[in-house]
Amino acid sequence: TPEIIDETLTAKIFTDNRIMEVMNFVIKNNIKGISDEANFLKSISYTNWRNFQLIKRGVQHFTIEHIQKCCAVYNVDANFLMIESFHKMFLKSEDETPMARLKIAVAEVDYYFKSQGK
Repeated sequence: TPEIIDETLTAKIFTDNRIMEVMNFVIKNNIKGISDEANFLKSISYTNWRNFQLIKRGVQHFTIEHIQKCCAVYNVDANFLMIESFHKMFLKSEDETPMARLKIAVAEVDYYFKSQGK
């Protein structure tokens, strides 16, 4: 249905934007020696640099492989990339307990449903 397609597209664009936020953070802070978009994209196995403009325009999207690689290489919590929420701290804390992470996840899901009017 059009509603499902619309929600899926919105979710993909949200995730693309979040990956670009991570990219900007990584570049700004020169994390792992990454100082430009091309090297960041290469680090997450995005090899077609020319198509990146299509992602910026919302025509194409990062794949699940790019998302997984971004999480693995930069220690990013996948929830930050995929769940629209108020939880702004996207770098995983090494000392965060499973219970603390569960509480954050529950709060994010609760926020999502409230923001959707459900």
